[in-house]
Amino acid sequence: MKTPKLIIFDVNETLLDMAPLKLAINKQLEHPYAFDTWFSLLLQYAWVESLSGHYRPFGEIGLATLKMAADKLQRNISEVEAKTLLVGIRQLSPHTDVIPGMEQLAAMGIPMVALTNGSPDAAKEQLAYSKIDRYLNRAFSVEAVGQYKPHPAAYEYVLKEMNMSAAEAVMVACHPWDLLGAKRAGLKTCYVHRPGMPLYPLGEPFDLEIKGIEELAEGLKR
Repeated sequence: MKTPKLIIFDVNETLLDMAPLKLAINKQLEHPYAFDTWFSLLLQYAWVESLSGHYRPFGEIGLATLKMAADKLQRNISEVEAKTLLVGIRQLSPHTDVIPGMEQLAAMGIPMVALTNGSPDAAKEQLAYSKIDRYLNRAFSVEAVGQYKPHPAAYEYVLKEMNMSAAEAVMVACHPWDLLGAKRAGLKTCYVHRPGMPLYPLGEPFDLEIKGIEELAEGLKR
């Protein structure tokens, strides 16, 4: 793949390790699939809002769907317990491959930004806590356009703000649905293999596949 002029990173699960939050939710709801149930509902209802022409903050949907997950699993969770759990998403550490990989990318001089479905405040806190913010030119939230990824408006917003064409940028994510949206918006795509992220058999092929961010710099030179 030709070296891009802009690297766009997804944040949750791609850069940040959500295992502590997963363990906390599973423990609270006393079910091994509580986190997976919640996260699927979170994405589902975020997309419902976008598809029906509405927008609600990701954190608000996250709280509502955590209660839904509890109901689905026949567990009880109070408002205070749910809010306390979800605060944990703001204090996640990066995967071990992320900081070394971003160091290599920074040496290449390619602008790097983040694009998240989360709120601007949450993203700012996450990236500062994980110390990833030092490598990023900017952090973008879909809140600015009121459309959740993988809606094309989310990617187009970043490109416009960075004065780049779609062909000049690569989207880096561990979520195939995110990359599918980016690909169909004209961007290059890089799939980061993370555990528990099954591929969509009907999706277009990725431009690059890596096992961790440490492999990205070398992959972009090919």
